[in-house]
Amino acid sequence: MNAQRCGSGSNQYRSRQTGTPTPADPQADLLQQLETECQQSAWLEQLTQTRRLGLARSSVCPAEVLCYLARDQNEDVRRAVATNPACPPELLGQLIQNERWQIRQAIALNRACPPQALHQLAADPDMSVRLGVALNSACPPETLNQLAQDPETEIRLAVITNPACPSELLPRFADDPDQDTRRMVARHAHTPPATLDHLAGDPIDDIRLYVAANRAAPPEVLQRLLQDTDPQVAQRAADNPTLPPAVLAMWQLAQ
Repeated sequence: MNAQRCGSGSNQYRSRQTGTPTPADPQADLLQQLETECQQSAWLEQLTQTRRLGLARSSVCPAEVLCYLARDQNEDVRRAVATNPACPPELLGQLIQNERWQIRQAIALNRACPPQALHQLAADPDMSVRLGVALNSACPPETLNQLAQDPETEIRLAVITNPACPSELLPRFADDPDQDTRRMVARHAHTPPATLDHLAGDPIDDIRLYVAANRAAPPEVLQRLLQDTDPQVAQRAADNPTLPPAVLAMWQLAQ
């Protein structure tokens, strides 16, 4: 393993963990030994791949050890470090330069990844890496806004379903050429009323159906959908609790 000293003379990657690891951790015996020997890269090199992989996955693995393992000759070990939420943000920020897309994707999915690194990964040439950023619930709004313009439909869908997606970004997708993207906006709980009003006129029946079922739809939009040419859309609008009772009663009388 090409392990080198990493930040041993500074606090850059020094672990914030103190004391003896909890017995519940499956790597506790190794970590206890590392309390006195983690400075010795030769000791880490002597570990089997299985044990190094276990350390790389451990949520209480010292940051300095993760720094060594990030340079491991085995890709599974390096990917485990990139996935580990205990991995220091500074280290993740350095690892985004890795030539392996699998490593960059693991970093993109890691909620500990610093915002500036996520922003850089959002422009990655590999679609799987950009998708990882779009799925990351810690992704900043400005980076999601960047990904909302991605040519890949799967990435735009991931932006819409991301819990961190701001509601003001959803109108951008109202005229998306992909039906699934517009469909996702029509059913989104935080889609602005004006956008739902626009989608209520979509030529695709089931997109209007999702608008009719959306509790965020304004009463005037639901009233218009009661007259939809598709009876299922009209019925769904009638079933929406947002529809005023008086409007519902008049519609029922007319049936």
